[in-house]
Amino acid sequence: MSDGTFAGTTVTLDINPGAAGSSPSNFVGIGNRLFFSAAIPATGREPWCSDGTPAGTVMLGDLNPGGDSFPAFFVGLNGMVLFSAFTPAQGTELWRTDGTPAGTSLFVEIRPGPLGSSPRPLGVIGNELLFAAADDSHGYEIWATDGTVAGTRLVKDINPGSVSSIGTVVSHVAPDGSLLFEAITPATGSELYRASLDTTRPRLRGVKKRRATEALRIRLKGRVTDDLYAGRVEYRLKRPGAGTTKWRKTKLRGKGPEEKRWVLRLALREPGAHVVRLRAVDGNGNVSKRKRARITRI
Repeated sequence: MSDGTFAGTTVTLDINPGAAGSSPSNFVGIGNRLFFSAAIPATGREPWCSDGTPAGTVMLGDLNPGGDSFPAFFVGLNGMVLFSAFTPAQGTELWRTDGTPAGTSLFVEIRPGPLGSSPRPLGVIGNELLFAAADDSHGYEIWATDGTVAGTRLVKDINPGSVSSIGTVVSHVAPDGSLLFEAITPATGSELYRASLDTTRPRLRGVKKRRATEALRIRLKGRVTDDLYAGRVEYRLKRPGAGTTKWRKTKLRGKGPEEKRWVLRLALREPGAHVVRLRAVDGNGNVSKRKRARITRI
């Protein structure tokens, strides 16, 4: 420890007495404590915590008895600390600690079995941690957690299937609170992606509720606002005397993510009332209130 002076720089605790040392590493300061990994012959490399005093420097647990657990990537989240650690039974998975040995345990096993999910943090957004992890169904993809098992979920399978989209874990939390990161798909190669946990619903504008026309083809248009990175506007059409179609995509136009224009072209094959239902879906899966337009071909 050090107070910033030569005289005030001393050994906090000789964790492994003798010349071999404990090789402490992976230092992360969270609150008023330092979390790190250190190795001693009796336990191997395990997680440690220190408040800057010898008495307050403790091993958080021998997570892998007889071997190393290689703890790393300590991240503070909602009053706890999450980190990755290895055991032969679970592989490398997410663990949690409150800074005490009794409060240190396996947090969630994303990929059950000895292979593990190899979680690596990407960034904290609001009250959630975004991280990369692997399972057998999706490969290495982007996940999120609010610090609860129920709130731990896959955010998106960017490269659908068991092939991974996350290679080198490179990320940055942008000023708007979103996460920028690299991902790979066969169609685009390595590109910059954006993730946001915003739950604000987009707003769909410009839908006229009723109109009549003699035309066989018409065009509807309007605007949609909110975060529309990777967003879309969808519609369903009910024709006279027929069923309703499945949700289909319309075209979006505009360079910025905050507001885009949508255009929908419809063929009115039969006389009578056609009912169009529209909704906007942003890149986070938030869905706008549905709008309905009744178009009568006369």
